[in-house]
Amino acid sequence: MSEDWLVREIAHALRTGRRIVPVLKESFQFPSPAELPNEIADLPTHNAVEYSHTYFAASIDRLVSFLMRDDGESGNKPPLR
Repeated sequence: MSEDWLVREIAHALRTGRRIVPVLKESFQFPSPAELPNEIADLPTHNAVEYSHTYFAASIDRLVSFLMRDDGESGNKPPLR
């Protein structure tokens, strides 16, 4: 298992079906799954919110909507944006 605490936290959340919504800086692109540690290679398939300082309230509203969504399953793998 990775010694990186952030990788360990994300891996635990994925294993236990927690809702994960990455918040991305403008123009951020996930690396390919092959470039990520195996235990978090699935992370780019989750919905994400692009943070905007200009549209902060809209960014937070979108984040909250993803966190509060009832998609009928224990994980949160609805289609990407």
